[in-house]
Amino acid sequence: MGSLGNGEFKKAMWLYPRIMGFNPSERWGHSACFSNGFLYIFGGCCGGLHFSDVLVLNLETMAWTNLATTGAGPGPRDSHSAVIVGHMMIIFGGTNGCKKVNDIHILDLLTREWTRPNCKGVPPTPRESHTATMIGHDRLVIFGGSGEGDANYLNDLHILDLKTMRWSSPEPQGDIPVPRDSHSAVTVDSKIFIYGGDCGDRYYGDVDVFNVDTLTWSRFIVQGPSPGIRAGHTAVTIGTKVFVIGGVGDKQYYNDVWVLDTFSCSWTQLEVRGQNPQGRFSHTAIVADSDIAIYGGCGEDERPLNELLILQLGTDHANDKYNKCVCMMFGSQHCNQEKHQNNMKHSLPFNSDTMHTKRRRMLNPKACDVIESEPEEHSLSLSQHSSPSHSDQERTLVKQPLDSTAQVLPLFKNQNQTSSTCKQTPGTQSNPITILNHKHHQNGHTVRHEPRNFEPLCVQNLIGAEVHGKVDGAFDSGYLMTATVNGRIFRGVLFPPGPEVVSRGAFRGHNRRSPTSHVAHRNLHINRAFIRHSNLTPSHAPEPSHHGHARDHVHRPSPVARSVSALSLGREQQRVQNDLHGVVLTLGGPGTGHGVVGIAIARELSLNYGRNVFVIESASTFGTGTSSRNSQVIHAGIYYPNHSLKAHFCVRGRRLLYEYCKEHGIPHKQIGKLVVASRHEEVPKLHYLLNRGIENGVEGLKMMDGSEAMALEPELQCVRALWSPISGIIDSHSLMLSQMGEAESHGTTFCYNNTVIGAHIEDDQIYLHISETESLKNCDHKSQWLPDILLLPKLVVNSAGLSSVALARCFSGINCGVIPRSHYARGCYFSLTNTTVPPFSHLIYPIPEDGGLGVHVTLDLDGQVKFGPDVEWLNEIDDISSIQNKFDYTVCADRAKKFYPEIRKYYPSLKDESLQPAYAGIRPKISGPGEGFVDFIIQGEESHGIPGLVNLFGIESPGLTSSMAIAEHVASKLLKD
Repeated sequence: MGSLGNGEFKKAMWLYPRIMGFNPSERWGHSACFSNGFLYIFGGCCGGLHFSDVLVLNLETMAWTNLATTGAGPGPRDSHSAVIVGHMMIIFGGTNGCKKVNDIHILDLLTREWTRPNCKGVPPTPRESHTATMIGHDRLVIFGGSGEGDANYLNDLHILDLKTMRWSSPEPQGDIPVPRDSHSAVTVDSKIFIYGGDCGDRYYGDVDVFNVDTLTWSRFIVQGPSPGIRAGHTAVTIGTKVFVIGGVGDKQYYNDVWVLDTFSCSWTQLEVRGQNPQGRFSHTAIVADSDIAIYGGCGEDERPLNELLILQLGTDHANDKYNKCVCMMFGSQHCNQEKHQNNMKHSLPFNSDTMHTKRRRMLNPKACDVIESEPEEHSLSLSQHSSPSHSDQERTLVKQPLDSTAQVLPLFKNQNQTSSTCKQTPGTQSNPITILNHKHHQNGHTVRHEPRNFEPLCVQNLIGAEVHGKVDGAFDSGYLMTATVNGRIFRGVLFPPGPEVVSRGAFRGHNRRSPTSHVAHRNLHINRAFIRHSNLTPSHAPEPSHHGHARDHVHRPSPVARSVSALSLGREQQRVQNDLHGVVLTLGGPGTGHGVVGIAIARELSLNYGRNVFVIESASTFGTGTSSRNSQVIHAGIYYPNHSLKAHFCVRGRRLLYEYCKEHGIPHKQIGKLVVASRHEEVPKLHYLLNRGIENGVEGLKMMDGSEAMALEPELQCVRALWSPISGIIDSHSLMLSQMGEAESHGTTFCYNNTVIGAHIEDDQIYLHISETESLKNCDHKSQWLPDILLLPKLVVNSAGLSSVALARCFSGINCGVIPRSHYARGCYFSLTNTTVPPFSHLIYPIPEDGGLGVHVTLDLDGQVKFGPDVEWLNEIDDISSIQNKFDYTVCADRAKKFYPEIRKYYPSLKDESLQPAYAGIRPKISGPGEGFVDFIIQGEESHGIPGLVNLFGIESPGLTSSMAIAEHVASKLLKD
């Protein structure tokens, strides 16, 4: 990236993007990395809590999501370091508040798997608040920090060779910097620039330079004014310029921006237009194009922040680049006062001893023994689980006893608290939608969390009432306003209604407040679904199915809901609440997360049809199964019979997908594919595929002889090849993040850690039985599966992936004769190692085999080569195991023995010991070994007899390519009337 000239500095501007999705909790001491349009946040701390989650912000849609990872991660920590190398995020050091560490953990951003490499040599001593910088693509340099013990500040330097994973500790010459931590370090060419820092009793303001080539330190002499002494700031480079943002000094917290020109050896304070942010330290910053994104840190009142700022440096300041930045047009008095008032009201009660600096935290050896009697609640969850952003926090909770009265679930619990003296007007209901737990707790023990106590407020039903207020400010798509309701002041944002968008009430999944904030008191009027207490007669879990023993669900007794005094609702009143436009439900299945197909359906229904979509997801986040464990290939459509759903959806979906990727900046490459015949006997099959592709409308297909194909790929060996120029690869995770952001911004709610365990039909209404995922872990077919709630949607989409067949069998009243048999096939992938130059630049596929497309060559967006998948049929997966996600994703290294001969048919120079296990995926098949082609199955009422239900079966390859076309079809099938 080229450097910016001084003339462009005058165009710098602060922007405050409107954030979509959930709002992460406040934190400081975290790390931030940037890759392919996404900001990755790891760890950090907040008032004694140390985080181990990985948060992802799509800078295109400004939507936060939580990254579900596998493998043994670093655990909770802060004040560590992180760098990106290709698609690998490398974490080193840090502290969990009790102990400093010196370990290395690597997160593969494509497979989302943590690994801990076996490093050679002598590693650095445990430390925190150090810096890590990259020299080139193969050397990681660690400098300084604070080690174990009191006032143990460091100035040592260590280098990790990422090729050999060996540590070295050179003895540099020259003017070595004094020991420090909380400094900044950036790389310009082969030099590392160190600025500022803290040694306990003083801050520093000097600039030191380490020449990696000569292993020499020197003092960098600068001219003119400087930012002075400071620590806890952040620094990034653009070309030869170093941008220093914020930090803390002897007298104040800084919100300024200074630019160090390493070519002219001068400092310049950057003049930035727009509303100035508050000062901060221990925040992070990354460079994205010509802009700088700043996140988190500690503010001027020593309270942690979850604010995202954009320092826009480029010549264009399009207001919609960052999702219509709300605050940049308002006066400083309005923004600052409201921001500080909100911070004072909504933050945890910190004091200077717990938050001022890392040293005060570390002086208390009991800081790690966190006890919380008021657990955080920060995501919609039917089961009262916390959001996926905190699913992996390590903390100790003191669980308060609850009585046996029904507990209102989190979305409604904090927004509709009323005092015991609050009286309702006869005939009205302050909360027409009630979710209640049926589980009773005895002897003072509970797995539920006690609701937080808020100031009593009598909330009346004001739906339809006129409220007058004052407009405080304006932005591109609406207004900020203040209104007085019943003597209380409320503030809000007004948006104009979009075309043909149905009012969505308050059942929203985006822009939720942070866990430490009080939820605004407001009346919750949800007219999209009726959710009822599930005080049911206990029923056994569905009997295990062994693929072929159909069960007669039609004659299974349906659970009957008993009357619940807490609801005080009659049947007529219940029907009034449900006889409305309806909630469309997409069911994310166990083992899959709501994957690429489910997300596409949710987006289609909410964005293009104005429907409220409520996604029930049994996992703790999205896309954890099939959608993230495949080849990530965009298929052309040559393999599938003409007029089949797979052929139609693949061709249509490919065109939609490429168009979407270009429009939304989703990382992808149209690299082309060669389907190769290794023997002359296979050539007729190539001609068959060519003719089938032409019938399906696939563009650009060409038959090549062996010499032409091998000229295109010199490492390839074949006798003939079919060339498909429109095949490609895609970052499916980026695709899902982008479409989730769109879906959430148009009314979709994603609900995690809940599993649909069945359903029954009563008066033409579907009653979904929903239970906590956690409570199902130890159940079997003899257990009593008791739902936590009943949900009454108008429309239901069963897109549960691996468990879609098992889930459909649990629908009482469905015609089981139309439900296919389920089969499962595991496919393993191996990465190519021991090579610096990838042998292929295109996708290479053999002739298709039974159950799959053969062990083929696929590439990721960084050029890394993988081989797979093979086909291993799994025989002992019954319905119970499917619903409980009891799938084995282990890749056995011995399976490589079968890969070598298959790969060498077209890549004969493959070396021994060059395949390393990568990952495995499970495919939800509806045809078994030797049964041949089976199409996608998308069933509506005409097939199974249940109005408002659509089942999706066998959505495997080409499911990713077909996802947007499947979404179109499902939406039209649901809304045909």
